Amino acid sequence: MESALLLGHSADWWNGVMLLSLGIAAFVAAFVAVATTGAVIAAKRETATAKLRIATLEDSTAKARAEAERVKGLVIWRSVDPSSISALVAALSHAGGSITFAYVQNDPEAINFTISLENIFNDANGAGNWHLEAQPRMYTDRNVFGLYIFGKDSSALDAVKAAFTSANIKFIDERMPTPVTQIGGMTTQPGEPTTDVVIMVGSRYPTL
Repeated sequence: MESALLLGHSADWWNGVMLLSLGIAAFVAAFVAVATTGAVIAAKRETATAKLRIATLEDSTAKARAEAERVKGLVIWRSVDPSSISALVAALSHAGGSITFAYVQNDPEAINFTISLENIFNDANGAGNWHLEAQPRMYTDRNVFGLYIFGKDSSALDAVKAAFTSANIKFIDERMPTPVTQIGGMTTQPGEPTTDVVIMVGSRYPTL
């Protein structure tokens, strides 16, 4: 007679093993589902965090670039662009007179800009119509910024102002007095230049 047992165990025992296996499989399946969900959520959070970090870095980079441009603007010296130089030379070559280039002493940027302007007049002075002088000034009673053009009422002054206007070079149409020097109880002030035109180069306007 054939035995009803399989490997020494009855059907009830194998049913119990099957149920236990199904329970383990269900637990594993549930654990895999939870783990998968957790991995997806974690990945999404990490992606969101990464995007936030990238956005923060991009914002910081943009601010750094803007600050670099601002600082760059603080240190760029004044100059005259080539098209304005051409316009000045063309206009000034048909005029003439005497000019004093006054400039703020001990200001390298102002000195450099004065030299640039003098070179333009030299380029326009093929016929020798312009007579140029230089006058360093040191002001202790005021700060002088910008470019001033003034002088005697003359065709030379009109020509210079018209040339700078046509070249889109901004200037202040006011007289800048010579500097006052105080030594002890004495106050001295040199006389005004006797030239037709005075081009006063002050310091560069500060950029905040």
